[in-house]
Amino acid sequence: MKKIVITLFSVAAATTMYGQGNFNFNDLNSTAQITISSNNAGASEGAKGNFVGTGYTASLYYGAASSTQFSQLTLFPGADAIFFGGAASEADQLNGAGFFDGGNTTLPFPAGIEVAVAVWWNGNGATSYASALASGYNTGVSALVPITLTTSADPSTIQDLAALQSFTVGVVPEPTTLALCGLGAASLLLFRRKK
Repeated sequence: MKKIVITLFSVAAATTMYGQGNFNFNDLNSTAQITISSNNAGASEGAKGNFVGTGYTASLYYGAASSTQFSQLTLFPGADAIFFGGAASEADQLNGAGFFDGGNTTLPFPAGIEVAVAVWWNGNGATSYASALASGYNTGVSALVPITLTTSADPSTIQDLAALQSFTVGVVPEPTTLALCGLGAASLLLFRRKK
């Protein structure tokens, strides 16, 4: 009898720890702006300062509530959304540029989690955020957003990304480029100091 009670308690604890819940992967209720930075990869990926449009995809990353940075999150496969709008980028959001809707997503995790949105240019054969980043296309990552998952089927009780903060997409400089810029700045300061 004792073994049965311990087994049932273990199963209940595991189910509670590693349950699953619903989350609406969209920013339709958010005031966040997802725009193209001045480090733009090219005209085909939209004009700098514009809202991202149909040429971009948003991917969902998630992790434990204790997560503090994007590198601690895991890609949730299949939870992608393409931005609305009639072009790769648009100057305003009247046609839905900057908004995405991946629908209801069921995540296999405890109720409280952190999520982030990775946005990437999906042209020229890019199939994921990682491949777009490696190819030097426009990419960007949101700040982490705390989410409470629910098992409810009532759409009004399922959380979305209303708390998403604004962020930009663009080309991330390679570390060697940043190092060269730092060396150049340091040498200019030294040269100026000697005068």
